[in-house]
Amino acid sequence: MLNLLVWLGVLAPFFYIIYGIVQLTFLGNIFYFGPEPGQYILEWMGQSALAMLFATLMISSAHRLWALPIVRYRRRLGVGTFFYALGHLLAFAVFILGLDLTLLVQEIIKRPYILVGMTALVLLALLAVTSLHTLKRRLAYRWIQLHRLVYWVAGLGVLHYVWQIRDGYFLFDFYLLLLVLLLAERVKAKKVFNPFAGRKTTY
Repeated sequence: MLNLLVWLGVLAPFFYIIYGIVQLTFLGNIFYFGPEPGQYILEWMGQSALAMLFATLMISSAHRLWALPIVRYRRRLGVGTFFYALGHLLAFAVFILGLDLTLLVQEIIKRPYILVGMTALVLLALLAVTSLHTLKRRLAYRWIQLHRLVYWVAGLGVLHYVWQIRDGYFLFDFYLLLLVLLLAERVKAKKVFNPFAGRKTTY
């Protein structure tokens, strides 16, 4: 039952977008996503990815602090994080670039935070691919070392977010505080922030 609830939570933001597209396309509710639906979808996917990423990290900390049997759900949230981050990129390609990839370099020069976000996505893709059970077994302890990069992804995600907002810094403050607390918990648990240092059993 809990497994089903976790999957529903992971898919809920996507279902919301599908519902909104149905409203826009078939039911005539053209302002369901506001005056700029493309921008809304872009931001929604990005926010969903960031929220799911931090939920993934919180599972690790909760397991270490209180020995809660929830680590098995971490992979599902990790998959969801990558799914929404990829959706964020696709929304950018469709609604901002109009699928004209020749504009990408210009956009990166004009908005450097795009490069930060793309770096985070590349790292996420690496983590997603190596989450396969076969690769996890082959990598053995190196898998743990590699997946400590998730903290760098979180930092890049927060930087990508704050670099582009003009006002309303509440969410940034929240994520920054949460990241500091999560990192402090790892230090207290004698984990090492350097993703390639220290032989530990969890990341």
